[in-house]
Amino acid sequence: MAIRRTTSLLGAIVNSKSGNLKLDTDFLIFDNLSDLDRSYSVNASVSFDGGAGVSNPWDGTAGFSYHNVEAFSFATIGAGDINVRHNANHSLEGLNRDTNNIGFERDIAAPG
Repeated sequence: MAIRRTTSLLGAIVNSKSGNLKLDTDFLIFDNLSDLDRSYSVNASVSFDGGAGVSNPWDGTAGFSYHNVEAFSFATIGAGDINVRHNANHSLEGLNRDTNNIGFERDIAAPG
């Protein structure tokens, strides 16, 4: 795959089924993508039963739920050759080359 200008990967995957990818580009920019999904829910209900013989006419419930998930997608280029024409010494440090490990999702504990 030859790209005349800049190849930019933000949490994206470039791969070849043959496992012999050839990427030829002027410049390569890459970064991982992260996302945080957070939600809170608070609910309450109160009821009153004023009927005869009721010792406690009030009844109530309350609830709280919390959802906090963090997700990462790694900028990934599969196995093969990468040629960055305008910067031959360009570091590929931080670039994921493992197409079987392209990201993850994890629950984060509710605040104390």
